[in-house]
This record gives sequence, structure tokens and C-alpha cells, in this order.
Amino acid sequence: MKYLLCVLTLTVSLNSVANLSQQEFDQSQAIYNTYCLSCHGEDMDGNGDVAELLEPYPRNFTKYQFVIAYKDRFKNSLLNGVAGSAMPPWKGVLSTNEIEQLVEFIEMKIVEKAPVQAYSRIETTMPSIGDPDDRLFLNKTDKEIKSLVAGNPIDGYAAFNKYCVSCHGRLANGKGPNAKALGHAIPRNLINRHFLNQAHITDERLYKSILLGVAGGPMPAHDHLSDQTILNLISFIRDNIKEDSE
Repeated sequence: MKYLLCVLTLTVSLNSVANLSQQEFDQSQAIYNTYCLSCHGEDMDGNGDVAELLEPYPRNFTKYQFVIAYKDRFKNSLLNGVAGSAMPPWKGVLSTNEIEQLVEFIEMKIVEKAPVQAYSRIETTMPSIGDPDDRLFLNKTDKEIKSLVAGNPIDGYAAFNKYCVSCHGRLANGKGPNAKALGHAIPRNLINRHFLNQAHITDERLYKSILLGVAGGPMPAHDHLSDQTILNLISFIRDNIKEDSE
């Protein structure tokens, strides 16, 4: 049986589109200094004066790959806050226009310091139940290729202990033995129900984070895992945060 190890790479091809006037830039700087600096820090590295009091730590924006890859999420986070964290909603304080300008301001501040002025994250989609689990196979007609079935949390737990425990910890709380060495951002707390049960934290988003890694963060790509293994991991994560899973 022959396998093909799919190495998924990130293509450098997308230029920054942020373009604020000097007046808008200065206004956004003032807003950042007033509302964001104490948590996210002067350098936007998530090490503001109160950062050590918060869990999880405030987002580190100095990784330009993260800013470019996930910029579309920032507006929602600013408007509605981030459940399961200290990030509050700002829609009652800042106007929609101010929030949109703040997103552009963050991109401009970070990308101007980036070693490479362009970046794009590859796109992929989550396979469906019944699809062939053939991503790692060179021969797509190999008789050993099985169809995907619904994720199994027991098998997912076994995979978690094999591939994830060193960072996310045996309790899946983001406090594995390697966590501190990774710096900021720390591994995701996978028992944070408030965060993981948000409508936009979909199984597809978890699939992409496991398969491709998290841009600008210590979470590596796990494209060496079969899609069935990833589905099992997602099932374990979901099962682990059910209200009756104490």
C-alpha cells in the first residue's frame, strides 16, 4: 500500500489592502490606546499591563500571518466580544465605522513590520460523511481506501493522547508540558465550552485548524493525519464539552 503525504503549504501572494487616511489612522491609534492597549499592549503583542491577569491571554497581533489569515473574524470579535475570554463586546461603545477602521489599523501596523509584505492562507473544505478517506493515498483507487463515517469520540480520545496532549494537556485545557515553551499564543483550552459552543466555531473551522494549523501561532499543520482521524478528534472535542461530561 502506497501513501502520499500531502504537504499543505501557505502561498505568499496576497498584498495588504488596508488603506486609511492619516486622519483615520490617527483616530484609530487613539481608539486603540484608549480601549485596547491595557490588554493587547503597546506593541500589539498581547502583553499589556493587565494581560497576566487574564485567561486566555489577549490576542498577540504581531504575527502578520495571523492578522492576514483571520482578519475577517476581527470585526465580529470587536462587535460581539469573544465568549469564554476577557474580550468584551464593543458595539455599544464604538461605531461600526470605528470598528472597521480599527481592523484596518491593526493590519497596517503589523504588516508594515512584516518580513514579507504578502501572504495568503490556502483554502480547503471539510469532507462529508461517505466521502472516500483518500487524501493520504497516491492511488485514489486503492482497495484499502475506506469511506468516512461519523467521528468516534473514543477513537478521537486515543488520537488526542497520541498527537495533542503535549501541548493541549491530558485534560485538554491547553496546559500541556510543552505549553509554556510555546510562548504566546498558548495552546487553545479545548474544554472552554463558552468559546467552543459559539455558532461560528463550526466543525469545519476545527477541521481546518487541525489540518492546516493556525497561521501565526504554534499550532502546526497535521496533514499527516487521515480525515477520519481528524473527524474523530473533532468528535472527542465536542463530546468533551457537553454539559453532562463533567
